Amino acid sequence: MIINNFERLNRQLFILGRKGQEIISKVKIALVGVSGNGSPFLLFGVLAGFLDWILIDPDVLEIRNLNRFVLGGLKDIGRSKVETAREKIIQIDPNVRCVAIQAVSS
Repeated sequence: MIINNFERLNRQLFILGRKGQEIISKVKIALVGVSGNGSPFLLFGVLAGFLDWILIDPDVLEIRNLNRFVLGGLKDIGRSKVETAREKIIQIDPNVRCVAIQAVSS
């Protein structure tokens, strides 16, 4: 389902205007690390209308880091953080364009 972001984001259109919101929707953000700070940043960014993302993180979700990862739960333990985050933000807004890279740390 394609949603109308201008309708969903109409409250911030008072500040940004339609043109400002269009600019935000086209900004490409590369986010390195999607856990403690990264996952809330990603969530709020998508909710604000940023639609073009590259997610980079080498980790898989573990029970010990569930308290910092706001985009998953117990069922996601053992899964890639970037894939889990990608799926969640696309559920929030199907207009999101997202590349998930599970980079290997050296």
